[in-house]
Amino acid sequence: MRITGLKTIKIAFAAGLSLLVAEFLGLKYPTAAAIIAILSVMDTKKATLKGIGKRMSSAVLALLIGSICFIIFGYNFLAYVVYLVLFVPISIRLKIDIGLGPSSVLVTHLLLSNAIDSGLLINEIILVVIGSGFALISNWYFPSASKELQSVLNKIDKRIRAILVHYSNYITKDMPLMKGEVVFSILDRDLKLAEKLLKSERENMFYEESSDLTIYLTMRTEQIRILRRMFENLKYMPPEFTQGKGLAELMVLEDGINSEVELTDNIVNRLEELYIFYKNLPLPETRDEFEMRSTLFRTYLEFKEFVDVRNAYDNVMKAKELSAN
Repeated sequence: MRITGLKTIKIAFAAGLSLLVAEFLGLKYPTAAAIIAILSVMDTKKATLKGIGKRMSSAVLALLIGSICFIIFGYNFLAYVVYLVLFVPISIRLKIDIGLGPSSVLVTHLLLSNAIDSGLLINEIILVVIGSGFALISNWYFPSASKELQSVLNKIDKRIRAILVHYSNYITKDMPLMKGEVVFSILDRDLKLAEKLLKSERENMFYEESSDLTIYLTMRTEQIRILRRMFENLKYMPPEFTQGKGLAELMVLEDGINSEVELTDNIVNRLEELYIFYKNLPLPETRDEFEMRSTLFRTYLEFKEFVDVRNAYDNVMKAKELSAN
């Protein structure tokens, strides 16, 4: 509601001032400036700038084609139809069809005037400049979503840590496995919201695609995919599986990785030691033991990938920091 109300105010401000200035300057067809302003107020700064550029290009092209058509065929219905037949496909090909409507309205002004002169053409261009200009001015303010974005990212972090602790407890204690569909659906919702807020921040504050938050969210998204796969593995592992104790301990240790990044190296070393431990275990004696051991090792590999993803993120951030210095 807040954003909708804000956009309403922006549209009213841009359209009202466009009409007022166009009338003050004594331009013909001043309402066209207001219409252009209304159409030019987009959802983000970036979209507004792109839209204005395309509408300006569209207006110039439309006036050029329209003028030629009226000079050749006269100021009549046929000339306007020929103009549309030419202008529409060219606009689509040039990807400036966002300006089809307002540009074609400008061309009707040429038709109604029954004459083309430099004064009228300048009049039409000024209408576009006024409408687009006030749309850009009114749309320059956007409330930052950084606080809300950080709050959502914190929630995602906490949920991931809670899942790791739960996995650890499930392996070492007699307790049921969580309801994965519910937990991961909540995480999916948070991820979508974070992506939406991050996109809004980039387009309104002109953040780079490779910003720190973008890289961080990509890392977390990949980790959540891995947690899903780990969940599917754990379904086939009985609670209190003794041989899984070492892996469970590392999951709890990984829980602290957000506040103590230096733990990453320790976990990597411990994972290598755990791999050697699994490798030296006696061969399973029964089919059930073989299946449990296989499930445990798959879970180990998934968790190792989980840690590797975080490690890769840390390396990227260190490289960015060094390059910045």
